[in-house]
Amino acid sequence: MIEEYKSIKNIAWKVMENAEKVLDEKKNILEIAEFLEKNILELGAEIAFPVNICVNHIAAHYTADINETYILKKGDVVKIDIGCHINGFIVDIAKTFCIKENNEMIKIVDKCLEEAKKVVKEGNKISEVGYVVEEIIKDTNLKVIRNLTGHRIDKFGLHAKPSIPNYKNFSSEVFEKDNIYAIEIFLTNGNGWVKESTYSNIFQFNKYVGVRNETARKILELADKKFKRLPFAKRWLKEFSLSVLEFSLNELLNKNALKKYPVLIEDGNGIVVQAEDTFFI
Repeated sequence: MIEEYKSIKNIAWKVMENAEKVLDEKKNILEIAEFLEKNILELGAEIAFPVNICVNHIAAHYTADINETYILKKGDVVKIDIGCHINGFIVDIAKTFCIKENNEMIKIVDKCLEEAKKVVKEGNKISEVGYVVEEIIKDTNLKVIRNLTGHRIDKFGLHAKPSIPNYKNFSSEVFEKDNIYAIEIFLTNGNGWVKESTYSNIFQFNKYVGVRNETARKILELADKKFKRLPFAKRWLKEFSLSVLEFSLNELLNKNALKKYPVLIEDGNGIVVQAEDTFFI
């Protein structure tokens, strides 16, 4: 399994290298998301979740929409979150870029990840990650986003317990052998919390329910079989008309057949930076 994870991780970081090459002002983020998802498949992995492209105060769970209109501009702080898997073994990574400008926040969050990964060892307390991060940022104007954390990863399970906070805490949990952990650090110059927006364009299978709507039945089948109960994007369902698609998604959400991932935004509209990597112990 170690070799399998090394292979998947190499693919994920190769895709991230390609992300850096294609990120540029005047580019629609739909073009970038589709390019990166295609790249994952070309390199021999499968997509564990839609490529997240979160700009400035948007922290997480945003992927390009079917009719995406956002065009990158100079100074945008862009977080790229990529998930790859082979046979359900998932690697989850993220990196932040600034379009055509240098950004000190990015240097700091990258340093946090570099130092935090040194404590990801069997038997070490998970709480050590938070101590490392807060020591690095204590003399800056940055805050940890306290309600976004790292996490353990299961087979076909992206977010498993325990969570890995990036702030000082007294958890007695330890890193355990034969486990996969994503160290995921979010920093901001805002309030240090995220809140849910009213918008979602990422969904996931929850359970089968009886529905008369044929399109809804097809979507649920795709969520189960094609997307393997992992998160999927609304734009992956282009075979359906937009009006029918939205009606069917709402029906499935109302019946609790699907769950949604609301876009998360910084509570004080602060800029958010992110750095993440996956580790096998």
